[in-house]
Amino acid sequence: MKKLKINLKDCLIYFLIIPFVYPKGFSEYFHIYKTFFTIWLYISIIIIYLICIVECIKFKKKIYNYTFLGSFILYFLVLFVITLFCRNTFTDTLQKIFVPPALCFLCYKYFTSSPYRLIKITNNVLSLLFFLNLTFFNPLFCRNYFAPITNHLTFLGHVQTGAQLGMLLIILSYIEYKYFNKCRSKFIRQILLSFGTMLLSFTSASYISIILIVIFFIIYKFKLYDLLNINSIIYIIIYLLINFVMLFYIKNNVSAFEIFGFSLNGRGFIWKEAMNTISNNFIYGYGSHGVLIKVFWSAWTGDGLGMNYMHNQILQVLLDGGMILFIPFIFLLCSSFNSVNKVKDRKNRYWLTCFILVNLLVMTFESTMEYFYIFYIFCIYAYMPYIVKLRGNN
Repeated sequence: MKKLKINLKDCLIYFLIIPFVYPKGFSEYFHIYKTFFTIWLYISIIIIYLICIVECIKFKKKIYNYTFLGSFILYFLVLFVITLFCRNTFTDTLQKIFVPPALCFLCYKYFTSSPYRLIKITNNVLSLLFFLNLTFFNPLFCRNYFAPITNHLTFLGHVQTGAQLGMLLIILSYIEYKYFNKCRSKFIRQILLSFGTMLLSFTSASYISIILIVIFFIIYKFKLYDLLNINSIIYIIIYLLINFVMLFYIKNNVSAFEIFGFSLNGRGFIWKEAMNTISNNFIYGYGSHGVLIKVFWSAWTGDGLGMNYMHNQILQVLLDGGMILFIPFIFLLCSSFNSVNKVKDRKNRYWLTCFILVNLLVMTFESTMEYFYIFYIFCIYAYMPYIVKLRGNN
């Protein structure tokens, strides 16, 4: 009988990565469940920071892509200072300020040394969670807990995370397939799990993301790779222009309209109120969780105090830190996406560019940086040249 071999290095990565992506749906109902994973998360980030400190003391690792690493640290340092300055506290924003840098350091460590190990394990974890979300914990079987249309919850958490988690698995599974294992059946299975999870979230962001990927696939089949293979900085400029034009149109005209038949589901009212609030403190904002936005339905939903989730990443950044934080935010996007331009293979660079466009679209309709998943994606783009270079470390 063959002995079961346990790889301790893999076990460590499983232990470190699971609390970043654990299914948050039951956290809304069971305090013990939420507390358990919160403690696990803090243990994980403590271990990651200790590893980082030890390696810095020993000068064990060469610094790779210091531009991205610096922009990442700068963004959260500015956010921390502004939050402390505006609110005199940051205790209720610990996860938002301190957890993403830990995830970044984890990605940095493995993407610049043994990327396949982290990619494979993350894909395994997400695939299992997506399978459970679509089967055993499907809303059809767990109606008392999960009803995406009414209570906006799935096994994975709030429906807003559907597009982000789905795209994370799509990107990682594509990289694993193209650069490492070449297992087509596993790749197709992961794509179907991602699409199923995104569809189950019943959000416009998820639907549009799937439609865009299908359109990009058609373009790919016609071998029109160079249509989108332009400098990613140009896409960031287009993203900013579209957002500013759309937001100012809403502020000066109507608060509710549809885009290509997709309803904004009240986002226009939130954006309009958010822009009015930002104009009162445009330079440095209000700090993380520093102000609540009230719309007409706030009186009869939740606790009636309003919300801090702006459903738009630019508005979220301006609300948290004004123009002082907005500049590091743009620097972070540029330093992350620019690395994709260094991928030499036209086909792979095309798909990575397509994924960037989908991420920018999701960032237009969701405050993606309120969760951890988008930072994982930023790290993938930032260290993509090293992932390609180290693909032999399988």
